Amino acid sequence: MSQGGGVMPVIHERPAIGEAHELLGFERALFWLRLLAIGTIGLLAFSGRTVSLPLVAAAVVIVTGTVIVQRMTLLDGLPLERIRRQATLFLVADVVAVYLTGTAFAAEPEWMAFYFYPLLSLEATVVGGMGAGVAVTVASIVVYGMQLVLHLSYGNTTPPRSIAGGVGIIALTGGLMAGSAVIAERGRRDLRALLDLTAALAQQQQEEETLELLDRRLHEAVGGRVRSVALRDPDGNFMLVRWHSPERRRLDRDRVEATMGSSDELTRRFTAGESLTYPVDAGSPIAAALGVPDWVRGITLVPIFLEGRWVGILPVLWPAPTVPNDGQLRLLYGLASQMGLSLAQGQLQRIRAEAATDSLTQLLNRRAISDELAAYVARARRSGASAAVLFCDLDGFKSVNDLRGHEAGDDVLRAVGTAVRGAIRQGDVVGRYGGDELLVVAADADAEDAVLLAQRVRRAVVDVAGKQGVDVTVGVAVYPIDGDTGADLMVAADQAMYRGKLRGPGNVMVAGETQPRAVAASA
Repeated sequence: MSQGGGVMPVIHERPAIGEAHELLGFERALFWLRLLAIGTIGLLAFSGRTVSLPLVAAAVVIVTGTVIVQRMTLLDGLPLERIRRQATLFLVADVVAVYLTGTAFAAEPEWMAFYFYPLLSLEATVVGGMGAGVAVTVASIVVYGMQLVLHLSYGNTTPPRSIAGGVGIIALTGGLMAGSAVIAERGRRDLRALLDLTAALAQQQQEEETLELLDRRLHEAVGGRVRSVALRDPDGNFMLVRWHSPERRRLDRDRVEATMGSSDELTRRFTAGESLTYPVDAGSPIAAALGVPDWVRGITLVPIFLEGRWVGILPVLWPAPTVPNDGQLRLLYGLASQMGLSLAQGQLQRIRAEAATDSLTQLLNRRAISDELAAYVARARRSGASAAVLFCDLDGFKSVNDLRGHEAGDDVLRAVGTAVRGAIRQGDVVGRYGGDELLVVAADADAEDAVLLAQRVRRAVVDVAGKQGVDVTVGVAVYPIDGDTGADLMVAADQAMYRGKLRGPGNVMVAGETQPRAVAASA
């Protein structure tokens, strides 16, 4: 219990994750093995009769130096590339030390240096991957052969079966390590592709951006490419969405059926979750029907589902004749599922945007701009900053509607909305509050900043609608001087705007002031 009577929590530090943490942990395990190796080499050298002490001393010095340098430099928080560079240097030191040790004991009758070489293959595979593991394995076999010749030159004998066993142990261990590295790297690539797409979904990227990321990760993982996604409409037609161009092309249903079979059969297969792989030859009708590039020699069509409904196809393009295996298919289906989530996110984002947008001016609608005002005030309250509200009411707009009709009035409103959106500062927002009323919300703005912004807004309105006799009166209210909530500021700005209108068109009136600011002279 704490002194205040509350329960003290158990505090957990953020756990370290990722490849850097894994490699660092492996090196720390090797640290203790290196210490053990120093003692083992010393003990064997002390008990041996024909050991080369200079070579033993050199090996001990190398391992000891590695241990000291590792202890001093390989610390938490280092980036992966630095850890990998240091681990590679330690690997080189270990290889030299182990080979020196094997040579130092070559004169011993019971020499069995090759027992240590599989450990080098393991270390090389973890640190440098499959290529490094294979290279160290081959080098170990070569060094073992040279040391065997030296061992025999001292008059020792080694049965051929023992020689074959030694080479076999080294080769088998190295091969297993290399194979494990390939499988692990493939799994990491697949997981990385899925995680990257998940991150893209979290950021609500557009379909084109998600497709570009999918193409890059799929190529790294299995060699396939993705240039587009085919989205299915309620009538059963398909629209191609491409990432490398803004083109959205509708597939010709008749051409697709002529080359791939009836749409009913395709629908049945895709609805059942089946995927299809087609060979593609140069000039193939299927290439023309689907619009695939000339380099494609195979295409796999994977169904995309959204909330259990089949909504599209993920076309995976292969540069060589390819039939994906089970492991590749699992990845493709996982990516297609992520694309389904991406489509859902995109649809949700569009629905939200449409719900928050005024259909005529494409500005925020009344509810959305009111929500933005509340959010700006809340941020200003937390940070101790100011925020301003500009209540803008068009002057002379009713005459446009009365004399020229509502279509002309709508044109004026659209032009004014675009002009005001271009006049406000980055970070400010504008919405249509109702009729011919606009609301601008500005962050970090005091009364003087708000008046300058109102002047820019008025100039923008006059530039696009002044010839139609339209001007704008602006009421200004500032947080926290004129109100503590968004609703209070709205009332203050509305009242200021009304007082400004009583003095004529084109005025800017600040809440709490009795005289309008001189706008006309600066407009």
